[in-house]
Amino acid sequence: MVDLVIDPGHGGTDPGALGKSGLKEKECTLYISKKVKELLENKNVTVEMTRDDDSYVTLEERANFANLKGARYFISIHINSAEVDTAEGTEIYALSKGGEGEKLSAVILEKIVSNLQLKNRGVKYANFTVLKQTNMPAILVEVCFISNIKEETLLKDEIFKNRVAVNIANGFLRYIGKSEIPLDGDNETIMTPIISKPQAIQAQAIQWAKDKNAAEVFISLADLYWKFSEECGGVNPLVAYAQSALETNYGKYTGKVPVYYKNPCGLKKSDAKGDNPEDHAQFSSWEDGVHAHLDHLALYAGAKGYPKLDTKDPRHFQYLLGRAKYVETLSGNWAPSDNYGIKILSLMDEVEKTIVKEEPMPDTPNDNNNNNNNNGSNNENNNDNTTNDGVNIDEMRAYINEISGDMDNLKNKINLMNKYLNAIDVFLKNEENIKNILNDNNKSLTEKNKSYEQTLEDILNSIAKIRNIG
Repeated sequence: MVDLVIDPGHGGTDPGALGKSGLKEKECTLYISKKVKELLENKNVTVEMTRDDDSYVTLEERANFANLKGARYFISIHINSAEVDTAEGTEIYALSKGGEGEKLSAVILEKIVSNLQLKNRGVKYANFTVLKQTNMPAILVEVCFISNIKEETLLKDEIFKNRVAVNIANGFLRYIGKSEIPLDGDNETIMTPIISKPQAIQAQAIQWAKDKNAAEVFISLADLYWKFSEECGGVNPLVAYAQSALETNYGKYTGKVPVYYKNPCGLKKSDAKGDNPEDHAQFSSWEDGVHAHLDHLALYAGAKGYPKLDTKDPRHFQYLLGRAKYVETLSGNWAPSDNYGIKILSLMDEVEKTIVKEEPMPDTPNDNNNNNNNNGSNNENNNDNTTNDGVNIDEMRAYINEISGDMDNLKNKINLMNKYLNAIDVFLKNEENIKNILNDNNKSLTEKNKSYEQTLEDILNSIAKIRNIG
């Protein structure tokens, strides 16, 4: 007898539903099923699978397998599809109302939709072969729609499929009364905590930003994120830096927030009423902007000592405390998109895989003493990341990056001021031209008026002469 038989839908010559990019249902169901089995076995649950490779198994064979194993429960895992490509969300099938199948379905459904921000399509009932021919409580999980481009994209991501598996496993564990798998980030199949140590160094982040052709100001912000992360609740600086890249298009600010707002994550004002530029916060320095970003993430993550009084975060509201402790759960909380967190994780993964390229050093002549000491061999001190005067090269580069960012900001301000001065100069010139035109017109009118007065006077004089003659 086993506790559970898991049934990965389709397989072999039966691919199941196909996504528009060619993703096959049978591949997704097998991946998720194996993860569920692994997670449950770590909790001392006995699990068997109707297939553990890409083989074809009939529906009757699946039901018979579960019956022969004497399984206490049966879960069949599938990916949904529809003619309408806007169909989305999760639904779970049981054989009929009122039984254990319906109750198990409800518990697992609640886990999936609440933690993955998928649409809840409810518990449904059907006379499926694997539900009616099994001798134990049986359910069929339709995770999401492979026919929906957005959800197909999610299914291509291993992190998303891992999270599906965790929530199916936790739903089952809750139903049978066992302790659930902690979502503490200790297992790579679990979610990623916002408060954690970065798995990449600052130099990797800078190299990654350069490889992405990021704006200079964004590259320089890496120093601030790594510098302030500890004092801002211990937020993982890599999480914040990747999120800033997503929000600002690598510092190019192609969205609604102008670069001079110094707002690296699109934070809004406390009284924002829409999504226009004026609804977003404007900071006096990049230091303030980064502090506000980190404090807002720390608040979401439930950091110790938060909410706090001395913060630049304009939306430091008590009700946000602990609302999203994991990068994945920023989806639907920080942003409405249900794959927002997945996008951040994808960028973090890119940074972690980035190889830092050595900067070419200029050739400098060695003095005689160095030549005598080295004799063509490498000195032990050459392995240190310092100059002969004991200056740390990484710190020097970081300082130069910071100065470069400040210089770029100053250059932008000077350019903007020049534009204003040019505009004022043009206006003043135009004003002078208008004055000259008005003066010319006024002179012309005065001369014409004098001419008219002279003509009238001549006419009156002529009339007087005529009268005198008469």
